[in-house]
Amino acid sequence: MPVAASDIGTAMRAVGFSLLAAVAFGCHGEHNGSLAHDASMMDAASAGTETGTGGGTGARDGGTRRDGGTRDGGMPTSLDGSATTDGSIVDASDGAVPSDTFLSVSAGADHACAVKSDHTIVCWGRDYSGDTIAPAGTFLSVSTSSTHSCAVKSDHTLACWGDNIYAQVDATDRPTGAFLSVSAGGSHTCALKSDNTIACWGANTDGDTTPPPGTFLSVSAGGGHTCGVRSDLSLACWGLNQSGQTSPQSGTFLSVAGGYDYTCAVRSDHTLSCWGDNQDGRATPPSGTFLSVSARVFSCAVRSDGTLACWGGPPAGQPHYFDQATPPLGTFLSVSVGNYFACGIRADGTLTCWGDNTYGQTMVP
Repeated sequence: MPVAASDIGTAMRAVGFSLLAAVAFGCHGEHNGSLAHDASMMDAASAGTETGTGGGTGARDGGTRRDGGTRDGGMPTSLDGSATTDGSIVDASDGAVPSDTFLSVSAGADHACAVKSDHTIVCWGRDYSGDTIAPAGTFLSVSTSSTHSCAVKSDHTLACWGDNIYAQVDATDRPTGAFLSVSAGGSHTCALKSDNTIACWGANTDGDTTPPPGTFLSVSAGGGHTCGVRSDLSLACWGLNQSGQTSPQSGTFLSVAGGYDYTCAVRSDHTLSCWGDNQDGRATPPSGTFLSVSARVFSCAVRSDGTLACWGGPPAGQPHYFDQATPPLGTFLSVSVGNYFACGIRADGTLTCWGDNTYGQTMVP
């Protein structure tokens, strides 16, 4: 039975969140990733003013470019800052909120970053190349990859940090202007501009940084590919396609999440579709209806009742098995998967992580 929108609203307001009037179950903003109600999405798409969030992660593991890319499917952040990368709805005018609650989270390969309720960023886990050294200031959303991260500042400019071997964080190479969302991929980064066009930078081995023209509602960068939800709710994908990850299925979609070598998306009827490499069942989603999805080398999604479902990843007894596909109980606002761990924001705004803790990536500060 779906959770009533009023119940979620009460939980969110309890931690200083302001639930927008347009938000109900099925209208749950991007982390990174969530959904807008079908009718409101279609209206917004036709008007060209859809808001929400985007973001997630990509990966380049141990210097190998195509490893562990991921994206958290969702909608772009509105210019008024009313939504975050992972679907949390926030009104920046609400005033002081508890310091131990979070607005969004993004899990990278072996580290994670999150936007706290005061809009500052905190990162933890493996510090490969400054990955966990977040910049000062206030932010609307954050997206982590294996070894670099990017975030949208409160003034809608971008900040990036970490590994810069492919100029994926270089301020001189990345575009300027105002942005709605950003998504850090394997060795490239893509962002949704305020005019709803997409800009990408970094490694361009397979056309990773060459997005198609047109206007989009969200963008999600994977290991070596990227996908976006167009204003008409169709999908466009580009970049590496060795497993069919840039050959999207037909239909209309609310959000998309680019994994390492596969892609998952939430359809307009709130069911899930995945395509690309199906190793360990990563591209075989469960049935039911969902609010958001996050993909990397395994996947997790928020069901319509707020509970989590995870699938894929190594089976028990195999290397890299950390029971990461067994999520905790309870109701959640968003979820983000790393290589072998995941983090989720609970309905009360607190953050929990599970799975591989080799580098302290499940130890929320």
